Amino acid sequence: MNSGKGTPCTSSATEGIFRGKSDDLNQRKSVRAHIKTVASRVRFKTSKMVIGAPILLAAFVFSPVFTPAQAQEQQPAFPILPSGPGKETLVKICGSCHSPDNVALHGQSREDWQATLAKMVGYGMSASDEELNEVLDYLAKNFPKPPPAKINVNKATAVELELGLGISSKQAKALVEYRTKKGNFKSLDDLRKVPDIDNKKVIENKDRLIY
Repeated sequence: MNSGKGTPCTSSATEGIFRGKSDDLNQRKSVRAHIKTVASRVRFKTSKMVIGAPILLAAFVFSPVFTPAQAQEQQPAFPILPSGPGKETLVKICGSCHSPDNVALHGQSREDWQATLAKMVGYGMSASDEELNEVLDYLAKNFPKPPPAKINVNKATAVELELGLGISSKQAKALVEYRTKKGNFKSLDDLRKVPDIDNKKVIENKDRLIY
């Protein structure tokens, strides 16, 4: 239909206008739907963060916090000393004079520990007989005399042989001279061939000898 003025208004032109509006409307709806989807995801993530925040805060607030003094209390006293009967008594009677863990520096036989305790009592250490016996048992059990060191008779010097075997300096030098002339010792019998050697001392230390 023609109105007589302007551009003819045909049905195809009218359909194009409405189609353009419809496409624009659909596009805007699609954009709104996408925004809602993104917004819902953001709200979901945020809700998890909001829910998790009190849990983290509670864990921080109610977790035990130790002061340096409390942390020190958690550590056992004198950890170098083995736990067991007599440890507390040792700390009690020895702690006023010196650090109780000094006993860990060297081991002794029961007789030597007994002599050491007697000497400490002479210096003024206060302890009952029961406490002394308890400490003696503890020391003898946990800090015994170490086994004698091994002696390599083919590498030891004359001084080391003298001190290690308990022989005279003359005998120790004789061992070294014999070893130099005849070669390395291979057995106990070889040692006993050395002139003027104290065979008794050699036999006493036979388990400590290395060839």
